[in-house]
Amino acid sequence: MRGFGAIIVDALNQMGSKCDYRVSESTQSSSVYKSERYELLCKTAQVQLLKSPYHDSELSSVCDREPYIGLFKPKKEGEPFYIINFHSRRFNAYSEE
Repeated sequence: MRGFGAIIVDALNQMGSKCDYRVSESTQSSSVYKSERYELLCKTAQVQLLKSPYHDSELSSVCDREPYIGLFKPKKEGEPFYIINFHSRRFNAYSEE
């Protein structure tokens, strides 16, 4: 089965956009029902991926699913920027006292 990102990128490429995507490994979670994969999509004419996206494992102890982080740079002008894909916890999952 093909990932959702591949289907979207194929459709965008057929319409004339040059796109690329990255799919994460499964997140580390306390339950298999909370584990998931993230996808990052980008137009390659607009941005350059500077390094492979990664899970921030340092946050795994405080997150249900660790974030997936990609570092990009605009092709024309501008500073590098991060795109961070994460799944927030429920507002009352870990109430602070």
